[in-house]
Amino acid sequence: MWTSGQSLIFDSNVPEPTISLPAVLPKAPDASASIPVVCDVARCNTIVHLSDEEVKFCEAYGMLRQNQNERGGTYDMKYTTGRSGVELHVQGVRGELALAKLLGRDVYTDVCADICQAHCRNNVNDVKKDVEWQGLKIDVKCSRARAPYGLLVTANKRRAPADAYALMVDHGGTRLAFLGASTGTEVFKTSRKTKKWGKNYYAVPLAELGDLSGGEVLAAKVEGCFFNFDGDKAAWAGK
Repeated sequence: MWTSGQSLIFDSNVPEPTISLPAVLPKAPDASASIPVVCDVARCNTIVHLSDEEVKFCEAYGMLRQNQNERGGTYDMKYTTGRSGVELHVQGVRGELALAKLLGRDVYTDVCADICQAHCRNNVNDVKKDVEWQGLKIDVKCSRARAPYGLLVTANKRRAPADAYALMVDHGGTRLAFLGASTGTEVFKTSRKTKKWGKNYYAVPLAELGDLSGGEVLAAKVEGCFFNFDGDKAAWAGK
């Protein structure tokens, strides 16, 4: 199920699981009938729970992405230290799947199919689209800790920006939170350019991330925004 609340505490010391590529890749999880076909609104601080089947799916295809990178000569992602490329790819797949689950059954099915293609989009001149929702092409970023720097997007993405960038935070693999989104135009403002870990980024503070609504990114609400459910909507994305 999805839940919401004012305070989201994320433990950055959650140990990473040992992951190995299975002999047979799992099929895409079936979209639960309890997930709406299309979700019109996704609000900041929404928590999404992944089932055990979904977690295993993400682990297998994260490993496959790393294998593809290694075949192409890239063994480790350079924007972080202390974590393997496999761990980061798995986290990325979890973020994509969790946001898709939040945005509805049609999006979830499409993203599962895209993940199964397991292609790594390394051409910086191509728009990177992890999720497409109501015509909005979204690049999903996923952090394991509290995301103290907000939404970070590498500077090379400016060459072919997505319509929007969404930030997910991964809390232990089965629980993720949607912290909000920003448009590509907003992300790549000159004033947002920063340098982290020896690399150029564009950064949007958490307080400036907004909800997704009707195929658009809404302006951030100063008072904060939370996802409240009424009636049978509370059963969405149940395990």
